[in-house]
Formats: sequence, C-alpha cells, structure tokens
Amino acid sequence: MFAHNGDMRGTFGVVRRISGFKLRSPKAVKLKSGALSANEEERQQRWQEHFCDVLSGTISSSRDELSTTPLQIDASSSCAVSPYDLHWQIKRMKSNKGLGPDTIPAELLKAGGFPMSLALSGLTSRIVATEQWPINWKGGRLVELFKGKGSPSDCDANRGLLISDHMSKAFIGCLKNAVDLPYSANMPSCQHGAVAGGGTDFAHHLVLSAIDFAFTMSMSIFILFVDLVKAFDKALRELVMNFPHGVGQAHDAKIDYLVSIGLCLSEATWVVDYIDANGTAFTQWNVDQKVSSLISGLHSKAWATYGECPSYIVSTTGGRQGCKLGAMVFNAAYSLALKVLHARLLDAGIVLRLRRYESPFWSVPDPHCQSFSENVIDAAFVDDEAVILVASSPPALERAINVLLDILPTTFKQFLLEINCALGKSEGMICLRGKHSSEVMDRMRVDGKLKIKIPNSDRFLNLVSN
Repeated sequence: MFAHNGDMRGTFGVVRRISGFKLRSPKAVKLKSGALSANEEERQQRWQEHFCDVLSGTISSSRDELSTTPLQIDASSSCAVSPYDLHWQIKRMKSNKGLGPDTIPAELLKAGGFPMSLALSGLTSRIVATEQWPINWKGGRLVELFKGKGSPSDCDANRGLLISDHMSKAFIGCLKNAVDLPYSANMPSCQHGAVAGGGTDFAHHLVLSAIDFAFTMSMSIFILFVDLVKAFDKALRELVMNFPHGVGQAHDAKIDYLVSIGLCLSEATWVVDYIDANGTAFTQWNVDQKVSSLISGLHSKAWATYGECPSYIVSTTGGRQGCKLGAMVFNAAYSLALKVLHARLLDAGIVLRLRRYESPFWSVPDPHCQSFSENVIDAAFVDDEAVILVASSPPALERAINVLLDILPTTFKQFLLEINCALGKSEGMICLRGKHSSEVMDRMRVDGKLKIKIPNSDRFLNLVSN
C-alpha cells in the first residue's frame, strides 16, 4: 500500500522493520524450586504461571469463557464516537510499536486515512450500542521487560507488557477523552503522576520543602516512603467502575466475588459497603454511565497470552498494562485509598496545617489579602507515596508515627494495596530535634538497628536519617 501510493518513506520503514528483525534465543528463567528452566516449554509455563499470579488471574483453556454480557444498556446516554474522533486518535498513534495478535501495525491504519476511520466507526458504533467488546480487543500477548535491577532470570525482576491490537486503541483513546476532564478535576492535589501538569519535580519540591520547614522551625520530622507490591496489577477495579460483567448486583454476591479474588471477608464487606454508601470513583465524578459500562466491559475478563501457551490468563485486578486507560484506572482507585487515609489521619489529629495567601510570596503584604489554611499530609507520584509528619517534640512525633503506622497499613489493605517492608523498599526518614531525642531514638532500636515495629503485625519498618 505504501509503495502503491508512492510513499517511499513508509515503504522503507516497513522493509527496514522486516529486514532488521533478529531472532534472539530466550533466556532461562528461575522456577519456583530455584532451578533454571530446562527447555522452552518449561520456560513459557513458568512465565505464564508468574503473570497469572501477578494479575490475580485464572487460567482459561476455552476462548468461549472470555465473552461477557453487558451490565445494562443505557440508551439515553449522550456517548457517541464519530469517525472524525477515531481519525484523530489514529493519527496520534505512535509508530514502530509491537504488533498485537491481529498483526496490523499503526502505520497501516494511518495509511488508510479517513476511509479507514469510517470503516472502523461501524464496529465501534455497535460496541457502544450493545456495550459488548470483541474478545480480540480485550486482550493481547504478554512480553517480559527487565527492570534493570537483580537478575533477568528472576521473574520478579521483570515487568509484563501487554501488546494489544492497534485497531482497539483508537476507540479506547476516545473513551479516555470522555473521562479526562472529570479525572483531572478529581485527582487529589497530592497526586503528581499520570495527571495533567503533574510530574516528579513538584512532588520532590514538596518533600524537600517540608524538610526545610522542619529545620527552620526546629521541629522533628518523619517521612514515610511507601513502596507497594505490584500496585498497578493489584488495584481494585470495582472501586472505579463497579463490579465486572457477570457478577450479580446482590450484596452477598459482590462480597463473594471480592473474596474469590483475594480479599478476606471483613475487607470484602468493607469495600462493598463503601461502594454502596459512596459510589464508585466514576459515579462520584459523574462520568457518563455508558462510558463507565464500556470501560467495565473492556476490563471484564480481560485476557493475555504468553508465548505459545494455548491457554489464556484472565485477569481480575489491575489497570491493564499497555492500555491507554491503565494509569487512569489505577490512579482513580488509589485516589480513593488516599482520600480515606487522609480522612482517618485528620480524625486522629495527624496533619500539618499551613497558611497560604492569595498573593504570591514576592509581593508586598496586603493586610486585606485573604488567607487559607491548607493541610499537607503526603506527596504521591503514581504509586510512590511519601507521608510527612512534623511535630514540635520527639515524643509527639513518636505518638504520631505510631498512629500513622496503625492507620496506613489497615487502610491500604482494605483497598488491596500491600506495603513492601523489605530492606531498601519502604523506609522511614527520621530527624529528631529537642529534648528527649535520644530517649525516643533508643526506643526505635531493635538489635542495634534503627527500626520500628508496625502495629498489629510482625513486620518492622527500617529507619534512615537522610
């Protein structure tokens, strides 16, 4: 098609991709026993087993088991996707990306121009009307990507990337656009990752400013840096877009489903009661019901394959790696966890309250300028969280730390977020100033090392001084 249209650049790009392909022999992977895989079949089976565990998924041998029925068909919705919307999304696709199961590259969709978008709109209109997705669009193939730390043969040192069909990405991009405005408007101010205008710079500046503030005011400070275990893949979708297709709407049916994907009975009951009382994130944000149902349908029985394994991994949690909606789904679920955490810490009196003014700091002070009291609790960049405590004395800070370490793990566990307390992962930075500093520090030593016990558990949090 490129050559027929006289597009030499496109033709050269296709030829280069085909001729430049290099077959690399796959590396052996560690089995659960600690031994290395002996052959290719054993290697692929181990990766499939690992990804199934990461995604809290199940193995399905039949493609028929991947189909779903809609939650409800909302004919009154204003949701509509035009060929022009699809055309714009196709033009924005990045080139030179991995091919999904349909083996159609983004370059080919772009070459089709508006007629391609017009043809695709017939399928997307049917999806909107029936709220059912083509099974091919709900999955893809998984490939492992080494994180750069540890051994490549260790499954946990790799992340899984989902390579899905390019044809599905235009429509998913349109759904993302429909949620972008309410999503950006409702993200907490502490969240600086995967949001418009967010970035590491401001989160970094906020943490450093808190340290400088404590130093200037001669106050003690504690910053808890939280590392979560596979947070992106463990996020509860039900908090964002309600329960998946096929799960009954009865209270007990919802609880039974959450228990089946890893929550204990008390946690599952709490989540269902929370959703019944407050609604999902999309409900709280007034997202169009049709859009919410379509996104739910995309995630219901989302699947993945690995290598030549004939069976499917059907995921039950997480934001679908490689999906345009992935970061949004995770951040929405995480924002609800942070919202509950903030409320519980405020109720316990654990908050740093600062006063700010309407006028900038470099202007001449105006006695009539209105001031605001603003709470500072934490700074987050996607799933990297830093919770800040500042106190006038070391004993007061110690009490605040104990309250934080009691509330935070309990709250996060209710949202299926697991804190990684391994050495070098979650840590607490502490700096004590004033009377009783040495006494408090001595109480935070275990076997000569600085660490503090997490209430109601047998785990310890490692403490550092900088």
